[in-house]
Amino acid sequence: MTHLSRTVSVTLTSLALVACPPQPGQMGDLGATGATGPAGATGTTGPTGATGSTGVMGSAGATGPTGATGDVGSMGSAGATGPTGAAGPTGSTGAMGVAGAIGPTGPQGANGATGAAGPTGATGVTGVTGATGPTGPQGASGATGAPGPTGSTGLTGPAGATGSTGPTGATGPTGPAGTTGQSAVMAVGSGGLTVTPSTGITTIPGLSTTITVGASSRVLISSDGSLLTTSTSANGFSVVDVMIRVDGNLLSAGGYRRVMAVNPAAGLLGAVAHWSINATVTLSPGSHTITIAALGVALGGSTAAVVSGDSSSILQGVLNVAQLAQ
Repeated sequence: MTHLSRTVSVTLTSLALVACPPQPGQMGDLGATGATGPAGATGTTGPTGATGSTGVMGSAGATGPTGATGDVGSMGSAGATGPTGAAGPTGSTGAMGVAGAIGPTGPQGANGATGAAGPTGATGVTGVTGATGPTGPQGASGATGAPGPTGSTGLTGPAGATGSTGPTGATGPTGPAGTTGQSAVMAVGSGGLTVTPSTGITTIPGLSTTITVGASSRVLISSDGSLLTTSTSANGFSVVDVMIRVDGNLLSAGGYRRVMAVNPAAGLLGAVAHWSINATVTLSPGSHTITIAALGVALGGSTAAVVSGDSSSILQGVLNVAQLAQ
């Protein structure tokens, strides 16, 4: 019973220490060591009881006197680690220890930087000239030099003898035909011609020219111009025939126009009409006079007209004659 009581006491004390970390209390007086009691028989281990709920921690009781040392009980489970205590103050520096033995030699250090160059030594005595060595191989040819300046021109040599005349060359091809026998001339009106319904064939001033015709030539004749009615009434008009004549004669065919200038309405007077005629004729070699003439036409109330004019008039007529060699 005494052994069991000690075991329970130790166990409860251990649980109390695990559950509640011991708090430093006031140390009591050291008691006398009790006599060791006899060892009791080891009882059988009972079944482990269910873990009860943790009770409220009671206040720490006063430290009782140290009891006799009991038998070592079975080891309980490890308690949770308590929080780390605050660091204690740094202790004072201890006395210097005895010098240790000399350690082994360390590895060689890195080379130091090169020192500054020392002053140049005095020049030594010139040595004896050595024997001449053998001739070396010929070197490669150097690059071609730049051309020299051009020399001055030499004196002119004497003239050589005249060579003999060469043979006559072949006759060249015949050239194109020339313009012989071709010509062109233009005549322009030099003034207006008043033509009444009863005016006969009359040459228009300035529209006349004389040409010399060569053999085998053709003559191209053309003329244009305008005329103005002198009627002062609405729908008044003038009628004039304009023709080409060669040496005073009409052409056998073509070269003839009838021109009528009509006032379109009252207030629009001075109507203008135009002629344009041309013809190509074959004339005998020699001199020929070509003219443009006008003829009045009496046609139911027609009035006089002004035909052509000078360079200041929009009515000025033109005569063109061109001779073409065949």
